[in-house]
Amino acid sequence: MLNKDIMEMSGDEVLSLIPNTTENVVVNKNGRYQLIKLIYKILGYDLTPDLLLVQLAEDNAMLVSATAGDGKTTYVQSKIILEKISRISPQTNKPLNGEKILCLVYNKHNVAQIETKQRQLVAKMLSSGVKGLHIDNKVNATTMHAFCQMWILQYAGKCGILNTRLMDDNQTNSFMSSALRTIAKKTGEDIQYLAVSKVLNLYNIVRESLIEYDDLDKVETFASMQTSKELLVEVFELYDKLKKGRSLYDFPDMLSIFLKLLRENEEVRTYIQDYYEYITADEFQDFTPIMIEILRLIKRDDIPLICIGDEDQNIYAFRGANINGILNFEELFKDGKVYSLAVNRRCRENILADAKFIIEHNKLRHKKNIKAVKTGGHVEYIPYASQEGQLLNLLKKLGKMEYDDLDNTIICYRNNKSSYK
Repeated sequence: MLNKDIMEMSGDEVLSLIPNTTENVVVNKNGRYQLIKLIYKILGYDLTPDLLLVQLAEDNAMLVSATAGDGKTTYVQSKIILEKISRISPQTNKPLNGEKILCLVYNKHNVAQIETKQRQLVAKMLSSGVKGLHIDNKVNATTMHAFCQMWILQYAGKCGILNTRLMDDNQTNSFMSSALRTIAKKTGEDIQYLAVSKVLNLYNIVRESLIEYDDLDKVETFASMQTSKELLVEVFELYDKLKKGRSLYDFPDMLSIFLKLLRENEEVRTYIQDYYEYITADEFQDFTPIMIEILRLIKRDDIPLICIGDEDQNIYAFRGANINGILNFEELFKDGKVYSLAVNRRCRENILADAKFIIEHNKLRHKKNIKAVKTGGHVEYIPYASQEGQLLNLLKKLGKMEYDDLDNTIICYRNNKSSYK
């Protein structure tokens, strides 16, 4: 525990918190400190003490517990540049290559963003005039699903998926609908109230949470289904049979197939572990239990891992995402250590104060003393008797705004339904 707020520390005080030696890092901590300052100066970023600490740290497994608007994307991208400059590959004895840096992201649209950002920042570094700087502009960015699909296709024979295909959304809906109708006819139950999408969602949660079908009633979502566990178990089992009969597999199957390959085939697991030399995992709070287990198995003991997540933004719990990965990080990963980024660079102080008041009611979180760098801000609460009243008042306000103000206005909704699309 720190006896002093990290944000009140000088650079030298932060440096004193870091051990002297790190395996495969050829630049000592003082040299890394100078490199970090240079990188942030060239890129034009603000280097606060909390960012300096996580940049200097070279733990075997790091969780950076972030907050919204804290610059975590900047951190990851600049950290990768730092590693390319200061880390040597144990396999080639050459500087770390971007192709060996695995960047796992949650959404596929983030893949291009990460790759583009890395190219832009490296170009800026190379054009700065720093002598002797030789770094590539690549990273190996992918979603967890695309990552698993790539490897199981490479080992299709060992996975037992030769001549099988990945299902699309229309097929999964059709097969689950067929399974529901068949079991309803068999049992004589009226299941018209059961939406196929909700049943599929429960199925995905059960599979990605590594829960047996007989235990599906332990999933919170089950309570809203208003049907028996026994019926749903039969539906899930028939759905699996329909897929197998047509030589198809879905996304939960993909993850399960890859997990089984890693667990049961040491040769393949070792090959995949040796392929990567640095791993980052973004939006870690959205990882499901099966994704976390896969991450644990692809990480070799001596390969650095950096996970970035915010338990306060666990918005995919309805899909099976579990913040236990964040809360229990130090137990899940060997020599795991948790750091915090608590400076919000996006919201103004008064807006952040209201957000903190709500967030801090959540006790299942790492302690973060969230601070704003921007002063001011205005929050107004307007109660409405109906959703229609809210919409009409919003339209009235927008109608009075100038075009320039409209260009700088964002309307946020709690869910899609609220947007009246």
